[in-house]
Amino acid sequence: MEGDAIIIGGGLSGLAAGWHRQRRGEQVQVLDRQDNPGGVVQTVELQGYRVEAGPNTLMLNDRRVMELIEQVGLTDRMLEAAPDAAKRFLVKDGDVIAAPLSPLQLWQTTLFSKAAKLQLLHEPLQGKHDGRGEESLADFIRRRLGDEWLDQAVQPIVSGVYAGDPEKLSVRHAMPSLYQLEQDAGSLLLGGILKLFRPAPNRMKRKLISFRHGIGELPRALGEKLGQSYAGGVEITQLSQTGSGWKACWRCDHGNGEEREMEARELVLAIPAYALATLPLAPELRKELLCLAEIPYAPVNVVALGFDRSQVKHPLDGFGMLIPDREGQPVLGSLFSSTLFPARAPDGKVLLTSFVGGRLHSERAAAVDRDLVDLVMSSLRDLLGVTGDPEFQHMVRWERAIPQLELGHGQFLDRIARLEQRWHGLHITGNFRHGISASQCLLAGC
Repeated sequence: MEGDAIIIGGGLSGLAAGWHRQRRGEQVQVLDRQDNPGGVVQTVELQGYRVEAGPNTLMLNDRRVMELIEQVGLTDRMLEAAPDAAKRFLVKDGDVIAAPLSPLQLWQTTLFSKAAKLQLLHEPLQGKHDGRGEESLADFIRRRLGDEWLDQAVQPIVSGVYAGDPEKLSVRHAMPSLYQLEQDAGSLLLGGILKLFRPAPNRMKRKLISFRHGIGELPRALGEKLGQSYAGGVEITQLSQTGSGWKACWRCDHGNGEEREMEARELVLAIPAYALATLPLAPELRKELLCLAEIPYAPVNVVALGFDRSQVKHPLDGFGMLIPDREGQPVLGSLFSSTLFPARAPDGKVLLTSFVGGRLHSERAAAVDRDLVDLVMSSLRDLLGVTGDPEFQHMVRWERAIPQLELGHGQFLDRIARLEQRWHGLHITGNFRHGISASQCLLAGC
């Protein structure tokens, strides 16, 4: 069989790459080790609860992502987050406090001292980075806003997004929008105002969405649209460069089926960085890919617990809570999943999804199931007033959940670019290169 592209990996990037090319009339083959498409994007339905094993929401802020949703027939199944989800909570001194969403709320909030609030007014007066060496996210925030903003706001947000350490994350690569604001306007505040009047191409009004049966509907729909061009549960036995492109050989049913092969002009690798060098490639290319295994990943455990509504004192009137590390709680944060979207829990019940581990406390991710539930329950009792034991529990362990775009990450990106130039027809994509959000993964594939 001959075609235009062989795509290795059935996560969002690989699926989007396959669908985008197929719509252009190309002959593609997406090969995935997992039985079901989606990678970490999976929705589990158990005992009337709907649990997200990976991302819980999709930030819809780009018209190209909306077009993809329309193309795969999910427009009518799309759900926008409940109005209450606009409210976010941060923990300070054991209190769960709503984060300010307006200048007036910012001035009134007890989350930050008066000195920290006044520091915002001085932010435009701070100069740009001197350009000597790469700057961590922590140093960037300290320089522009001070320690209090770093400890009380940025660090927990980074835990919620990357499960990462702001002292190690590169501001340029992990938070490129903040980095660019300083580059464009010399100020986060002035840059933000300027951005309002110069919106980026393809931008649309931000919506936080899911689907009736969870985020997992999206990769399933992409897999169905690809049809026979998607093959899950395969064992790849050979990937080799030919005179005109690339050749792949694989067996279906995890190696128990017949062997198939395909030749194509291009090879797209859309799997995690640490897995690239495990592919059956030529030794020379595998050796070059081996350096990408040095990109660190943070371990994260997803702990979903269900309760009767009467067991939770907090009104759960928001997206969830983020917990600064200095609070000493064992949980990075918790989402109020049953508030976000309907039918996430049975009537009269609530679902709370908590996250344990991360770059700062990887040892917690190694806890056995019982201890993991105890860790989460200790935080939920302290902060949300939860009583009794959970009626439902489901855990998902990701030993390497989220790539960490840390200081020096640019060297990995340069290495990838050189590899693509040297190996004709090779493309490498994924969240370690183009951004970790679900939307960024879809756009990277396209």
